[in-house]
Amino acid sequence: MWISNILKTGVDMMLPKSVSKRLIKPRDHNAPHGDVGFEGHYTRMHMEDDSTFAFVTCWVNNAEKNPYLVHTSLTPGPIPNRDPDGHVIGWKREFFPKSLRKIQHEKENVPKTLQMQPFTIDVDGVGRYSMEQDEQTYDVWFRHPERPRDEYQVIAKLTDRIPWSPSRREALKGPESHLVHLGTLLPLHWYVFSMRSKAECLIKKNGKEILRLNGYAHQEKNWGQGFPKGWVWAQGTSKDGQKVLALAGGKILGGYAFLMGLRTPSMDWDIRPPWEQVDQSKMDHCAQASSLISTPNMDKDPHHR
Repeated sequence: MWISNILKTGVDMMLPKSVSKRLIKPRDHNAPHGDVGFEGHYTRMHMEDDSTFAFVTCWVNNAEKNPYLVHTSLTPGPIPNRDPDGHVIGWKREFFPKSLRKIQHEKENVPKTLQMQPFTIDVDGVGRYSMEQDEQTYDVWFRHPERPRDEYQVIAKLTDRIPWSPSRREALKGPESHLVHLGTLLPLHWYVFSMRSKAECLIKKNGKEILRLNGYAHQEKNWGQGFPKGWVWAQGTSKDGQKVLALAGGKILGGYAFLMGLRTPSMDWDIRPPWEQVDQSKMDHCAQASSLISTPNMDKDPHHR
């Protein structure tokens, strides 16, 4: 298996895309893999009032206990919204659902050149989200952690997605590019499904609408055998949605490596190993990314972890 993975990586690196695409069948790495140690999807919506809605699902194959985890949170902006009862609209909940179903859709309406695999993740007692080519939808419900009588529901729709690669010929390309073919030779993989999407969000409390918000969303995924002990992650979107940044990296396989994508009307940057491998004494690219995040034109809260 590892020999095949290395050969795929070499073919994708050395041969013209028109040739390598015929030899290597493209795979939608945003769709569930099923043959890995763990995987998880992460969505962050930065809304017009500077609030942040986050939704995470992940699962660990062959786990003895609690193989599924769901996180949902709404972090209020500087001026919090309040519901009709005067409560601040915000929460942080984590669940260990009993089941999580991965449902693949038929690809009838997806152009063959894109090869995207539409799917739905259905989480027992929490909700579901669906990934289609042109639209992604979320329907999540839960009880407030401090007021269990109050049931909240979040309904969101994401459209106008900007994928990592703007080229339709490389519609499934992610931050790793050819390195993704290394498979289990790398302990962890990262895929960005959307650098930026338009987000519409409706929040209900006990069945009644209490808030509507618009903003921008970021969608990504990790999979592999596990996370390193330390890592860096950052993501940001400008107020007008025209400037977006995604960065991830840390110590892996004995060295430091970073993946970064920056999209603006005048810049289209990709940084990835081995050409931009970062050593411990000179982390220029990480410093550049930090500078970009902190500029006045980018959001002040990149929601890091």
